[in-house]
Amino acid sequence: MSRQLVHDIPSLPDEALASVMRRLCRHLEERGPVGPAARHILMDCVHETVGRHDPELTPLLARITELLARQQDSPLTALLGLARAARSSSARVWCGMPQGTSAREHLDDLLDALDVPQAGARHPDALVALLRAAADLGLCDWLAARAPEVLRALPPSAFGLLRPCDLPPLREALPPGAYADEFMEVERAWH
Repeated sequence: MSRQLVHDIPSLPDEALASVMRRLCRHLEERGPVGPAARHILMDCVHETVGRHDPELTPLLARITELLARQQDSPLTALLGLARAARSSSARVWCGMPQGTSAREHLDDLLDALDVPQAGARHPDALVALLRAAADLGLCDWLAARAPEVLRALPPSAFGLLRPCDLPPLREALPPGAYADEFMEVERAWH
C-alpha cells in the first residue's frame, strides 16, 4: 500500500491525504516497528507530502517521522534515515537532526560505525546526502576532516549524484585540485 501511496500522493486532495496519514500514524503507533524497506517508502511518502496546505498534515508528518526515526537499528539505517531527512527543511527539523557541535559528533559517530566503502558501493546517494547535509549545516571543519574518506568510497559513476552547488564547500574542504576532474564533469553535465 505504501509503495503505491508514494505515487498517489500528488493526486490526492489534502483531506483524503490527511485521512490516509492519520491511519498510517495510528498503524505505526499500534503495531510498532516496520522493516527497513517500509521505512524508506514511508519517508518517501512524508517527503512527497511536505508543503501541502492542510494544517492537520504537519503534525501528522512530524509524528510519522518521529516514529520512523526511533526505529534506526543499524549505522546504515541511520545513514539512510539522515539522507531522507536532509531532503527538506521540514523533515530535517521533525527528525531532530542535530546542529552545531552535536551535529558534528553525530556525523562522526555515524561514519565511525559505518562500513563506508560498503555504503559507497550500495548507497552512494546516501553518502552524497551526508556531505550535502554537512555543508548545509555549515560543518566546514567536519567536511575538511571527513569528506576525503566519503569521496574515496564513492564509485566513479556516483560523482554524477553531485550537483554544482555541492562543489564549493567540497573544494574549500579538500586540498587544492583534489577531485578536479570529477568535479569538472559534474559542472559540465549541468552547464
